[in-house]
Amino acid sequence: MSQALDKTSRIRAHKGAITTPVLILQAGKDAFVINPSRDELHKMFINSRVILFPDSKHEILMERDSIRNKAMGEVECFFAN
Repeated sequence: MSQALDKTSRIRAHKGAITTPVLILQAGKDAFVINPSRDELHKMFINSRVILFPDSKHEILMERDSIRNKAMGEVECFFAN
């Protein structure tokens, strides 16, 4: 947790300077990560894309097949471009 907070502080310090493409998979029913925090992160990366999985819990890639397969498809498309 402390490492995650440290990295978030570093990202905020370089807001707007990070141009690396970033894909954010957002779980609609996440009990661990607050979604508005992810929205803030999305705004910090000028080349980011957020994909919401409304019925997913925290671990999107551990979800049922329909959610996991859609997420993996999005990841594959992201890396193909």
